[in-house]
Amino acid sequence: KAVVHCQGSTSFMMAAVAGLVPQVTDVVSNAVSLHVSLTRLSELRMRTMMPAVSLLLRGVDPQWTARPPAAINRAVALLSTVGRGNCDSDVCRSANYFYGVGRDVLWHHSNLDHDTHEWGAREWGFCPMSFFKQMASCASAGHLVPTGKVPGLPQSFVEGKPQTDARFTFIAGSDNKCFLPASQERTFSYFDALSPGRHRLHVLPGYTHLDVFLGRDAHRNVFPLIVDALD
Repeated sequence: KAVVHCQGSTSFMMAAVAGLVPQVTDVVSNAVSLHVSLTRLSELRMRTMMPAVSLLLRGVDPQWTARPPAAINRAVALLSTVGRGNCDSDVCRSANYFYGVGRDVLWHHSNLDHDTHEWGAREWGFCPMSFFKQMASCASAGHLVPTGKVPGLPQSFVEGKPQTDARFTFIAGSDNKCFLPASQERTFSYFDALSPGRHRLHVLPGYTHLDVFLGRDAHRNVFPLIVDALD
């Protein structure tokens, strides 16, 4: 059994579709799986800003707001915190900037208690530009596309029958702006068309991306759905 989230989910789904994890029987996937839907502003920023930034930086890191290794990293960090609402954590504001467009991309601040919010500021780290480039390609195609560098994966993840008998439960925050809920809705429709009634979808009102797991009420609103899916 597996609970997978975001890029852990996309990596796992590629392996599952390719038949590389036949021992897994039940999967709960949050935020994004096989299909990729972003906001228009996120796609626009990827197309316009990423090529230029890639010439200067190998990646981005919200921790630069606290410990920038060079002047250019400090400048990027400062830019990422501008106009990010009332949050008093520069690391949090920076992370929300790097992974989407708008406020509360990764969580509704109202869903987090103070200690969780403070803890989260220590958890972010470096993300290579190759990630954003690959996600831009996937968003353009509308679904995951292989890099061609990993052996054992098919040329397409959405053509032909997935090589897995696992039962999937797809969950998504209704307000997710990192990956739109349509990402999970489209993947559910894809699997449901192949095996009607076998898989499930839950769009969670009032949640975004990570507060699905970290929210103060997640133990009441979300975890029972996960436990039921794995039982």
